[in-house]
Amino acid sequence: MNKKSDEFLSYISRLYYYKNQTQQEISKLVGISRLKVNRLLKEARERGIVRIWIDEKNDSFSKLEESMRKTFNLYRVIICNSAPDDVLIRRNLGITGAKYLAENIRLFSSLAFSWGRTVWEVVHRLEDSPVTHKYPIDIVQINGGTSQIFNDTEPAEIGQTLARTLSGRYYFLHAPALMGSSKLCSAVMADKYISETLNRARNADLALIGIGSLRDFALRKLRYISQTEFMNLEKSGIVGDIALRFFDINGKKVDNFLNSRLIGLTLEEIKRIPQVVGIAGGNLKIESILGALRTKIINVLIIDEKTAREVMLLNSKS
Repeated sequence: MNKKSDEFLSYISRLYYYKNQTQQEISKLVGISRLKVNRLLKEARERGIVRIWIDEKNDSFSKLEESMRKTFNLYRVIICNSAPDDVLIRRNLGITGAKYLAENIRLFSSLAFSWGRTVWEVVHRLEDSPVTHKYPIDIVQINGGTSQIFNDTEPAEIGQTLARTLSGRYYFLHAPALMGSSKLCSAVMADKYISETLNRARNADLALIGIGSLRDFALRKLRYISQTEFMNLEKSGIVGDIALRFFDINGKKVDNFLNSRLIGLTLEEIKRIPQVVGIAGGNLKIESILGALRTKIINVLIIDEKTAREVMLLNSKS
């Protein structure tokens, strides 16, 4: 079969637009280069095999974005469509977040990031963006990682993918997020290479962060903390975290037994980064998003519509 036939172009297009496979995944599947996949998708559009129809955002989105922006004194709010489940919500957030980065990354020289499923979704979608090999940028972690393989959300995978996509340089933080003791944590934080990497994160001019919820806490799922320790966190009034640094519904930092064992930037240090893009959505994140906004760390918010309305409603009641 001629690989440029209508049938092949349709096949490639279905994989990309219907199955949500990345260009890299398609290239491996059909045995051609990623650049070739990109060209075939472009040809499919030019020949009318793929026709893109855009349902323009209605006024309620714009009004909601502006209302949230003013309420929380943000630089920008970007709202995407909601979806029936968290997986699809993360996909929509990833597409929207990747578009924002693709349009704005040239304005920055260094990007610090926290790890998580939504941040990975942004990076995963950015691979298919037109911003490749154009704006070299330093990539650095905000906090340590895990010793377990947790799908593709590991910071090393996120950082390497960002660096590859942007032709940037990735500074890996060779340390776990949570140490076994505060004494050991202090020793690791004093290490020359760890210290240098964290200083790079402190001096970044752009940060991409997820917003964690205690109701879906990564360290609990990875069994880094016990059930008793988790219950103690619940009792302390924590609603969420940014890079594993906890806060309550009012955006106040919550001191707890884990703080002295964490490798990474503090909330105060993240707040000093000029632009902090927070991205989150879904029913489990309503309280944590509100708390995160009240910390005043985030100045660009990417969120889905339903969650945005629930956050605004909760804010009016508390």
